[in-house]
Parts: sequence; structure tokens; C-alpha cells
Amino acid sequence: MAEKIVTLISDRGAEVLYKRYGARIPLFLAEYPPKDGYRVVIEMTDLLSLQKGRMALLREAINAGKKPCDVGLPGIENDVNTLVCTARLLDPQERVIRSASASMKIEEHKDLEALETAANQRLLAALDFGGEMLDEDEDRDLAAQGLSRTAQPQTRTTLASSTPDTFEQTDGTDLTSETTKNQDENDNKISAAERRMIENLARRVNQPVPPLQTRADVKKARQALNALARQQRHGASAEAH
Repeated sequence: MAEKIVTLISDRGAEVLYKRYGARIPLFLAEYPPKDGYRVVIEMTDLLSLQKGRMALLREAINAGKKPCDVGLPGIENDVNTLVCTARLLDPQERVIRSASASMKIEEHKDLEALETAANQRLLAALDFGGEMLDEDEDRDLAAQGLSRTAQPQTRTTLASSTPDTFEQTDGTDLTSETTKNQDENDNKISAAERRMIENLARRVNQPVPPLQTRADVKKARQALNALARQQRHGASAEAH
């Protein structure tokens, strides 16, 4: 039987205790139970279909009797074999609470299963059930902005307690002092995804959105709103009987 919590090595050489997808599913289902009308909808498409502008140019080239390379367009072999899977969580009123996507080049049947799992994992991460994938995306975004991470002394850590990163400009400008100065503030700063999650919970129970300044506020609001949602569900069930 596979372990539910495993030790991984991060790209910085730190040991990280990672809770596997299978261990997070029960927590997710307890928060958004299907019996209450919540459901996850999966949609598959190929990468090329999402590139509307390129598709239009390809059609024009084909209609003109040209090959893609004749008009400066790359081939489509990789794109048509790369699928994009989107997982959406719908509430009982069929409104989208959160969505997340993943892509993968499909070469065998197991790749399709792995892609669907990846999309579901990203959906859970967006709903605050393990956010290490979002951290990786943030690193890529910072790299695209010309920022790179400097080496930091590492110790054994968990997903709930990790060593903050220090970044520097690729031209050599050191940003360590600024990062250190704002470290506490950044650790407590809430994300847009967390704010939307609380807004959705408040709307579901017909309550105003509570003030949100720190992650502690998010946790407190989430617990209170979920408790109220359970009370409302139990009340509705009692009236039905």
C-alpha cells in the first residue's frame, strides 16, 4: 500500500514532507461533498484548439495551398498531441467556484490518466488543499520577469513551514535586503485565490465577506463560514423530514 505522506527533495536540496493526492481527496470531499450538490467537471481539448489566432492563420494558409512553414508558422505535430485538461468545481447552483488546468503530451493511454490527475491536483491546490504546485508556477513567473533564486541554507521542512526564497536580478542586482525586509509581510499576505474562495463561501451562505488582511483572517473566516454552511444544510435536511 502506497504511503500517503512521502519525503521529497526540492530543487534547493531541502527535504519536504509531501501529502499525496490520494490523502487530500477525503479532505476535499468533506469540504465540498457531492451529496450536497458539488461536482467536478472535466474537459479535454488539444493545445492547438486553444490558439485561435494561429488556427485562423493556418486555415488561411491551407486555403491558399500553402504549408505552415511556407508562411512562417511552426508545424502542428506537437500541439495536436498535447492535450489540455481543465477541472472545474461547480456548486449546487452550477456556478464555477474554481477551475484549474494542466497540459501534457499524450504518447500512451496512461498519459491521459496522469493528465486528469494533474488537473485535479491543481484544482485542489487552488482551493488550498496543498499549494506546492502554485509555488512552482510562481517561481517560473519570477524567472520570466528576470528574477532568479539564490541558494539558501536548508533544513528539513514541511509544506506548512518552508524557508522563504531570496531573489536577485539576473543582471546581478541583489534584492536580498528588500526580500528580508518584507518577509513577514509576504508570509501573511493573502492571495487572490484565497480571497475568491472566501467570497464564494460567503455568497453560498448569504453572508457578507468578512474583512481579510492576513492568512489567519482567511483561516478564521473559512472555518466560520463552513460551520454556518453545515448548520444550514442540517437545518434544511431537518425541515425536509
